[in-house]
Amino acid sequence: MTGVEEIKLSVRSGTTSLAAVLTRESTAAPLVVFAHGFAGNKNENGLFVQAADYFARHGLSVLRFDFRACGENGGKFKNVRLYDLVSDLENIFLYIKSDPQLRLLPIGFVGFSLGAGIGLLSTVPIDSYVFWSPAIYTRNDMVPRYENELEEKGFIVKGNVKISKGFIDDLDSDAIPNSLCGLTTPVLLIHGSADQRIPYTSSMRALRILQASSKSKLVTIPEADHAYRANPQMRQQVFATSCDWLLSHLSRDSEPHSAENTSNWALA
Repeated sequence: MTGVEEIKLSVRSGTTSLAAVLTRESTAAPLVVFAHGFAGNKNENGLFVQAADYFARHGLSVLRFDFRACGENGGKFKNVRLYDLVSDLENIFLYIKSDPQLRLLPIGFVGFSLGAGIGLLSTVPIDSYVFWSPAIYTRNDMVPRYENELEEKGFIVKGNVKISKGFIDDLDSDAIPNSLCGLTTPVLLIHGSADQRIPYTSSMRALRILQASSKSKLVTIPEADHAYRANPQMRQQVFATSCDWLLSHLSRDSEPHSAENTSNWALA
């Protein structure tokens, strides 16, 4: 990655530390925070690594991190609840707002799968959202697939991660979709028409709510699966569309949408 700098970070969140990576080509570039999916990590099987490289080469810095008990972080996910991950994201933003080189940058957000829902639940000051294959209607789109395993074992296993019934109970609510109502920050939803994990129709449903209060948009990736793996051109389309959206909404000339929250986050 010629000309692109990668900086490893450790960000405090409560009693734990979150492993993070800042990828940038210049210190003046707008900053985009990436939030990974359910029990994933800051690499997302290469999706986030490829995206961070693409974004940095097109004028955007990227900060991606592991939620607690994920990726490089210690701890056991069986002790984690959904709102612990919301706190992690909020602490990432506290770090940004305390860093002299980052605090004044326009800030965008890319949430993949459940990362999108966590972004909606947080109170962080975002100037523009981008959601990839977003898990918003978790009660309908996620909980049913885990019910049999929960009934049999009292927990579920995703990859190598053990997840508690309490976490699934957190998903069995309308908290995330309720956060769409009245959201004025512009949202770009990108979803594959062949997503086998989160149905494309859920993003269509979310868009109808978002358009009542914000200038939001849904982009369809034909025949794409949940992580856009079927064809390299799919990911290139996701990256290019996301960068165009973020650059247009994070420019110095664009209207800031997080102004009402800035006073709560801009630390002395």
